[in-house]
Amino acid sequence: MATPAPAAPTTLLNTEEPNATTQPAATTETTNTAPAEADSSPKPTDAPSTDASGAGDGEPDSKQPIAEDWDAMRTRLAKGDDKLLKRLSRYSTLDEYIRAGYEAQNKLSSIKANSAPGKDATPEEIAEYRKANGIPEEATGYDVALPDGLVLGENDRPIAEKFMSVAHKNNLPNAVVNDIIAEHLRVQEEIVAQQQEADAQMYEQTLETLRSPDVWGSEFVKNRNMVINLLNEAPPGVGDLIQGARLPDGSALANNAEVLVWLNSLARKVNPTATLTDGNRSMPTDQIENEMSQLTKMMGDSNSEYWKGPLAEKHQNRYRELVTALQGTNR
Repeated sequence: MATPAPAAPTTLLNTEEPNATTQPAATTETTNTAPAEADSSPKPTDAPSTDASGAGDGEPDSKQPIAEDWDAMRTRLAKGDDKLLKRLSRYSTLDEYIRAGYEAQNKLSSIKANSAPGKDATPEEIAEYRKANGIPEEATGYDVALPDGLVLGENDRPIAEKFMSVAHKNNLPNAVVNDIIAEHLRVQEEIVAQQQEADAQMYEQTLETLRSPDVWGSEFVKNRNMVINLLNEAPPGVGDLIQGARLPDGSALANNAEVLVWLNSLARKVNPTATLTDGNRSMPTDQIENEMSQLTKMMGDSNSEYWKGPLAEKHQNRYRELVTALQGTNR
């Protein structure tokens, strides 16, 4: 909103008080005791004098102003009102009082011009107010110029346009609109930064949980790959929805340990042979059968590595994996 121009400072006027005294009228003495013959020609005479109260030696001349000092005038104007007299006493001269009143009227006019239109304002009054305060005629007329390198992105523009519509309805000037939009963008940036920090913390917590022996342990990489491949094989867009989804507490769905464990169990059912690899690919059935055949031969020899030595447990676990995978493909 345009700021009203400040009223000019009061000027102290140096005025001379009216002279409250006058010289007494001159008198003319005559030594003639007998009445003089009337002279038909006019003779000059002295004008009657007046004092500060208007009294004189004769009737006052109506063309001469009656002198009255400012102190007496204040008392007369107050008419017994002590508050008014106190206010008038703030001014040392009549001219100063008149000047102050003039400036006060100008200030009131300025305030009125910058007062927001009321609910009963006419379209003409609203248009005049908007023109005087840098408000565009239409909401689309706001000039969005943001500070500090802020840019109004495509996702933010619809929100900004709705705000500008409300701002125009409430007669907000362009500068205020820019300040509020800029603050909105700053808040959005803060929210995104806080969310990214929370996601990073949740990621580390889930990573620690899944790598623990009680969950995925040494199979972490394989199980993670299987979940990723499962989402890649989902209908177009479904994988992105799952990866971008958030839970009611704001945390990412893809960072939830329970959700990932369930997705891995689903991936094992959909592609059981992926458990026989690093999780990134399937294993053909004939390759499974060939590997099982080799292990079966080792099982027939009680002295083989299948039963004895440091690799015995590994061979036994592998055989069970092959059997489980092959059974899954036959379901």
